Amino acid sequence: MKVPAFHSTVPSDLDVYHDNESCILAARIAVTHRAPGVDGRPWCTACASLD
Repeated sequence: MKVPAFHSTVPSDLDVYHDNESCILAARIAVTHRAPGVDGRPWCTACASLD
């Protein structure tokens, strides 16, 4: 399911943005480490495959 775009604030995480709550990579990001928006990052390929 689509959610508003967000990205991780953890430097060691992938430099992509997420927009699907079913994405396994997005699910690994703690809510406290999520920042809203895309921040100029490319779309997560796992999120894109769920679109």
